[in-house]
Amino acid sequence: MPVSQKPRKRRHRTPPAAKTRPRQTRFRRFVTGGLFGVLAVGLALLAVTSPERRQRAAEQKDPEHRSAQTTTTALEPEGGLGCPRPQGESRRTAFPPAGVPDCLVVGHTYTARITTDAGAFVIALDPTKAPRSVNVFVVLARYHFYDDITFHKAVPGFFVQSGDPKEEGVTGPGFTYDDQLPAKGAYLAGSVAMANQTKGANGSQFLVMVQAAPALEPNYPLFGQVVEGLDVVKKIAADGGPRGDPKVVHRLLRVAVTESV
Repeated sequence: MPVSQKPRKRRHRTPPAAKTRPRQTRFRRFVTGGLFGVLAVGLALLAVTSPERRQRAAEQKDPEHRSAQTTTTALEPEGGLGCPRPQGESRRTAFPPAGVPDCLVVGHTYTARITTDAGAFVIALDPTKAPRSVNVFVVLARYHFYDDITFHKAVPGFFVQSGDPKEEGVTGPGFTYDDQLPAKGAYLAGSVAMANQTKGANGSQFLVMVQAAPALEPNYPLFGQVVEGLDVVKKIAADGGPRGDPKVVHRLLRVAVTESV
């Protein structure tokens, strides 16, 4: 008797496309999420750099906008540091580490009128004795570096000292230089010399002698002589202390340099 054959159940076969659909969905989510992430980072970077782009665009559109944002205390001005005009330039309180250019004219005479809160005195500058010191002093003065600072050190009957923009006695213009030194015993009443902490490391600070100091070691370039107003220097020194700390702090208001042939 023939055995009755039961009908086989047909298995439902999932179409290949349906099997891969979940994997493709995950891939699409990954790609979509990555795109959104990149877009978010791009927007964030755009938000950060937008002010800079706006500033550059403003500078290209209006050159005066750039000059308004520039300060004269920058160490490296665009185009490099040039010689200041005799009538002066905008004030600078710092200079390139390489120093200042040579701006003295051979054969010309230079004098400096120092105006203080105690009066004024005049210095005849002598580039034959210390040419680099005279040049630095003239350039700094014409950049108004010395305007409205203190005589941070004063010793009665000895000397007064100024030229520190931070008024602490330890800072300078941002550079140092070496210069010729005088013979021992050359410091007289009214002598003007560059001050320094170590020999050969001159900057902007200078001292004015109240009286002769034959015992003073010749470590300070001698670059000028007070020819008028030594009594003003003595008055500032009289308000100092034995260790140099002023009892009354006097101010240097301005240095005006006169150049003549």
